[in-house]
Amino acid sequence: MTTKVLREMRFFRNHYLCDACPNEWSDEMTVVGTSYCPCCERAAEPYDSEPIIEAIEALIEAQEAAGFPLHDSDIEDMMNPMGRV
Repeated sequence: MTTKVLREMRFFRNHYLCDACPNEWSDEMTVVGTSYCPCCERAAEPYDSEPIIEAIEALIEAQEAAGFPLHDSDIEDMMNPMGRV
């Protein structure tokens, strides 16, 4: 029998700068990796990445400690800043 280990999914906000055109953008992904320029479709590596789950957890803990717990919809909005799917 196989034992499944569930662990929290990590998310990163990766920041990119296209070498081919003057375009800068960010993507939220489960990895730190290549993305494609929305303007010219060239591949680009991130110049900066930040883990966003840890930042969200820290904010939730701070809000709860201050007596202002966040609702599920607030947390969903933080997880998906580009809008709900």
